[in-house]
Amino acid sequence: MNMVAREALIMFEDYPDVLIPEEVAEMLRMGRGSVYNLLETGGIKGIRNGRNWRVPKLSVEQFLIQGAGIERRS
Repeated sequence: MNMVAREALIMFEDYPDVLIPEEVAEMLRMGRGSVYNLLETGGIKGIRNGRNWRVPKLSVEQFLIQGAGIERRS
């Protein structure tokens, strides 16, 4: 994993492994509506249970890394 990808993972280490959309919005510094739009369109992978969304932290990290054009290596 390159250094930028590693830093992306480190900056989110204080967040829980499963997030609510409001936490995702805080992480990405964007509006809640934008997060819901990304969830509805599959831009960020999440799980919907009725009206409630849950988002794996890994999905947010992947979204950020892919959006920045950073390749993630194990």
